[in-house]
Amino acid sequence: MGIFSDRLKWLREKNMYTQKDMAEALDVSQPYYGKFEKGTGEPNLETLVKLPKIFGESLDFICGITALDSRGKELMNEYCDLRHRTEDGKRRLTYSIELLEKTDIALDLENKLELIANQKSRINLLEDKFHRTYNKLVEHISSIPGMTAVINYATTEYLDLSYEEYRKEKSIREIM
Repeated sequence: MGIFSDRLKWLREKNMYTQKDMAEALDVSQPYYGKFEKGTGEPNLETLVKLPKIFGESLDFICGITALDSRGKELMNEYCDLRHRTEDGKRRLTYSIELLEKTDIALDLENKLELIANQKSRINLLEDKFHRTYNKLVEHISSIPGMTAVINYATTEYLDLSYEEYRKEKSIREIM
């Protein structure tokens, strides 16, 4: 089976549709629809353009042009945002520690330690959420037909590239 057939079946099952439901929604016979999932038949253009509305996914995803479905994109955005916030929090903590060490602020040691502990606590909460989101994302990506190679071969590299794209877009938005 090809990626189109695999994703079509995956989306049908994920949405708890039967082949009969799909055939009716597409206005084709059930045996003809079954050929789409087996990879022995292809839908015509009129039938193909109905799929995004039925599943709420882009035709690019269904056909295997893009890697992530809408849920995967949501998780990827959450992952990138949490990663950015965690890294930013660590930079701020380092800066705060350096500033507290260099300045002669009228804070006693106890107050300085409390400030640092509070920042570390916030970072730990972000990191926990970041790791939970990472695990959800990897689990979700691994369920998408055509994405097994990404999981098995280059999960970290794939996520790093996605994060770098996120950072570039974020920088451009901040400039504007």
